[in-house]
Order: sequence, then C-alpha cells, then structure tokens
Amino acid sequence: MAHKPFWGELEHVSPYCLAYNTMKYKARLWNVPLGGDWLEACQGTLQEIHGRTIEKPERCENRGQNEGFWGYWRVDFDEPECITKWGTTWDKGCVRPGVHVVEAPMWGQKPNDDWYQMCWTTPGHLPGMSGDLGFPNDCQQRGKRGGGMVGVWEFHDGNCY
Repeated sequence: MAHKPFWGELEHVSPYCLAYNTMKYKARLWNVPLGGDWLEACQGTLQEIHGRTIEKPERCENRGQNEGFWGYWRVDFDEPECITKWGTTWDKGCVRPGVHVVEAPMWGQKPNDDWYQMCWTTPGHLPGMSGDLGFPNDCQQRGKRGGGMVGVWEFHDGNCY
C-alpha cells in the first residue's frame, strides 16, 4: 500500500484574531514517505477547514526530525469570534472644502486581537449610513487599551465649502 500524506489535528496558531473574520491555523503533516519530498507533499495535500477544502497551505515549515512538517493557513471565512462591527456614527461634518468626515467606534474585538488590522479590515456598514463606506481611511486608538478603537471615513461632499 502506497504512503499517502495526511494532516493531523488542526489547531489555532494563536487564540487571537489577525483581522476581520480571520484566524491562523496549523497542522502537522503525517505519513510522508521516507526520502519523499516533504514540501511537495505539504503543498499537495488538501485540508478541510470549516467544511471547505483548501488546496494548499499558505506556508509549509520543516521543524526538524522530532517535530516534523507543518502547514499554516490564514482562514478568512466562518470565524464568528473575529467579527467586529461599528458602533454609533459620529458625524464630524465638513473638515475642508469637498470633504466630509464620519467616525465610529469599533465593537467586538478581544483584548489581544490585532486591533489595527481588525479596524482596517472591518467592512464600512455604519449605523445610520446607507450602503457600505468601504474600509476606514484611518484607524485611531483613543483612550485606554480595552476600548477606544475608532474608524474614520472621509468622503467627497459637494456641499462642503
């Protein structure tokens, strides 16, 4: 019977979110034939994550004889613990000719998540605003750690003189 590589148990690299709806996973690759090409096996062995088949890992690593070969995946779907949203919108009005600014606090982040990445990647569906404003133009940490990440959007407004 031929050797067929397979992935071991999938585990989080860290319990923290990398970005909106995004976490990183790792798994050990098993059953690579002695003398076989471990990198080819790593890149060619499918992995199922949240019911979806992932073609290949983002990165493969040889940790040596005792720890073996590992694959790493950045998963940006079905990660509900990494869903942030925007709080009440603050309308800052016209800040210069042609430019209007709104701000909103970000909610739902955990203390050790990458808050700036969470802010930069959270969709711009703001309460009281129609449509998606896109990602913020700026993200600012205001106040104490544990609260205070604010997204800032600038958009064209012909009524700003």
